[in-house]
Amino acid sequence: MRVLSSESYSVAWFKLADFVARGEKERALNVHKLLMHSVDEQAFAYQLEADILLSFDDEMALSKYHVAANLYKKQEKYQRAIDVYRHVLLRFEDISIVEALLDVYNLLENDEQLVKTFSLFAKVCLKKQDVGLLFNRLHSFSVYPKKIVYARLHVTLIESFLLYDPQNKHLNMYLQQTVDLLKECKDKKLFNSFVERVKELNESVYTEVKNFLPKSFK
Repeated sequence: MRVLSSESYSVAWFKLADFVARGEKERALNVHKLLMHSVDEQAFAYQLEADILLSFDDEMALSKYHVAANLYKKQEKYQRAIDVYRHVLLRFEDISIVEALLDVYNLLENDEQLVKTFSLFAKVCLKKQDVGLLFNRLHSFSVYPKKIVYARLHVTLIESFLLYDPQNKHLNMYLQQTVDLLKECKDKKLFNSFVERVKELNESVYTEVKNFLPKSFK
């Protein structure tokens, strides 16, 4: 319920923007609290608070963004939640945000965005040397309705290995799994693009891929 007059409401928004521009964090947050008495949507209130905190490089912004996105998801406003996560990722690659975005795309069965976001997730995990989290997340998609998408996620994993951690001891094992999945899917176009990408990134691994490849795919 709006408790401010229309004029006061407009002035408050102006003051909020002004305080943020001038770097006055506490005054900006105080105006935010006043404004939120006149905003019906709680998720938006948390999102705005997170935006203010982020503008001051306050680490609390992440937790507020999570709360906002979770509230949007409870209301089944999934695109709003996606927008929140993408907004954060424009600023920094936080692994919990990428995971949360993966969850939404998984729920919506958005194949293309799931694969694209998994690529970012793999990059962040490998840079942090957290392969356990990466592998667990990959395996969680084994029940995804489309096996070809699970195969594409494996392809993405191999590409990420070659880009960010080519000496990883798990590479050959997942290379074999990727080839096996591609064989099951019988998608020669995907397999050929995978082979060409591996050749582009690493000649020795390309040789390994050719060794795994059955005659019917050569």
